[in-house]
Amino acid sequence: MSISQTIVENTIGGIVVRANSKMRPVCSRAVRYNWFSPSFWNYGDPYNAWTGEEHSYDNNWLTAAIALASNMELELFSLNYCQSNCLRIKADLGGGLKPRFNIEIFDGGKDVSICYNKEFDNNIITILEFPPMFAWIVKLSLTNITTVGILAEVQLGFKS
Repeated sequence: MSISQTIVENTIGGIVVRANSKMRPVCSRAVRYNWFSPSFWNYGDPYNAWTGEEHSYDNNWLTAAIALASNMELELFSLNYCQSNCLRIKADLGGGLKPRFNIEIFDGGKDVSICYNKEFDNNIITILEFPPMFAWIVKLSLTNITTVGILAEVQLGFKS
């Protein structure tokens, strides 16, 4: 590779600075996520199909809510709207099965929702992105369990 083809890259304070062969700098801001599991969240478990529901939003990835049956809803809701444009989740079924969730995120400011039906890798944090909204309810339903499903954490966030 000749010197004219070399690109120099350096990251300082979250800013990626690159210079091409003509030494014209090209800047781009690094993606930053601000995550929160609001302490003012609460939950609804209309079918009593979950245990330890508060562990799904306690900001601790080592504790978990446990689903005891399939297709049972866990509703996380906030007393205040949370401005967000992403959600991250970590779940596990064990035994080689991947958890599949129906997830619905409600925008309190517009009274609309965004829906996902997604399979997740076991014990891996997955990020879902959506248009900015004032989220106040996140409904989750684990749809493919045969014994026990584990929901380690759900967090809303804002990607900037």
